[in-house]
Amino acid sequence: MKGWQIAFLMILLLACAEKQRPAFDLPLNAPLMIASAEGKIWMISEKYQDGSRMNMSHCDSLYTISFKLDGSVEADYPDSQQCESGHRGQWRILKEKDGYPYLQIAKYQHQDTVVVKLLIEDLSSDRLEWQYSEREPTGVRTTIREVLVLQKLN
Repeated sequence: MKGWQIAFLMILLLACAEKQRPAFDLPLNAPLMIASAEGKIWMISEKYQDGSRMNMSHCDSLYTISFKLDGSVEADYPDSQQCESGHRGQWRILKEKDGYPYLQIAKYQHQDTVVVKLLIEDLSSDRLEWQYSEREPTGVRTTIREVLVLQKLN
């Protein structure tokens, strides 16, 4: 291979390499931002699949998730018989070897415990953004990013 061909291949590889975002610097009071003693209730306000904004389903627009400081979590679809049933479980914040913060939820479904790890992308007093991967029925892996906001109580 000639020098220019090697240089071209290296440039091509560098241009195509996936750029990884730096880890979100999780605030020290993150548990208090996510949860409260009585439970902070979050709702999905935006949803993205592989970077493209998705139209949210009826059930997505009803979904709420409540985090309590005792580590309990409860997800539900209030006022709907059309959506799947909610779940209860436990939550905690993890910082993995890769330096990225994750929200781990162990949810109890039927007789099983399902553990989900959500990459925390952003967190403020009224906004929580996470991302996760899932495999579609076709076998293709896709990345879902959800932006949640605190539910406003009337």
